[in-house]
Amino acid sequence: MSRTGKFIIIVSAIWLVVSTVYASYRTSTALQLWTMLLALVFFVACLGSIVLVFTGWRQCRWRSVIPLAACFLAVVSYWELVPVIRQQIFARSLPSYESVIRQMESGQIAVSTNSMRSPLAEKQARLVWAVFARKDINGLLTVEFLTEKGFPVLHSGYLYTASGVIAPGSEADSRWPIKHQERPKWFYISD
Repeated sequence: MSRTGKFIIIVSAIWLVVSTVYASYRTSTALQLWTMLLALVFFVACLGSIVLVFTGWRQCRWRSVIPLAACFLAVVSYWELVPVIRQQIFARSLPSYESVIRQMESGQIAVSTNSMRSPLAEKQARLVWAVFARKDINGLLTVEFLTEKGFPVLHSGYLYTASGVIAPGSEADSRWPIKHQERPKWFYISD
C-alpha cells in the first residue's frame, strides 16, 4: 500500500477518535476548533481515497480500496459510537441528577416559579455547566441539566419534568427545538 493510503487510514482513525470524543461530550471550544480543522483534513483524505482507487487499481488491485473502506468505516463507526457513549455518560451522571431533584422537591434547594439558575445544584450535579429549575403553578418541577455547550450557539443536556411530558407551548418546548425521551420523565434536549 502506498504512503498516501497509509496516511489516509491514519487520518481516518484520528478523525474517528477526536470527533467521537467531541460529539460525545461537547464542552471544549478548543477541541471543537480542532475537530473542525480535522474534519476538513478528513474530507480531503476521503476525496484522496476515491482517487487512489482509480490510480492504484492496476498495481494494488483490491488493496487500493482499503483507504476508502477506512474512511467509510470511520464515518459508520462515528454514528454508531456517539449515541452509545452519550447513553453511558448519562447513566453515570443520572444518580447525581436524581439527588439534586430530591433536594429540590424536599425544599433543600430553593426553586421558584421563574426559571432560575441554581449554583448549589450545579456543584452537586455531575458534568454540568448550568442547572435551571422552576415549578409551575401546579407545583410540578422542571429541571434543565445543561451538560454541553459549543461555538457559536449550541447547548444540550437533559430535562427532567415531574409530569413526564413536555407540554406543547411550554417554556421548555419553545426553548429546546430538539428533544427526545431518554427515560420516563427524562429528555435529551438541544438547540
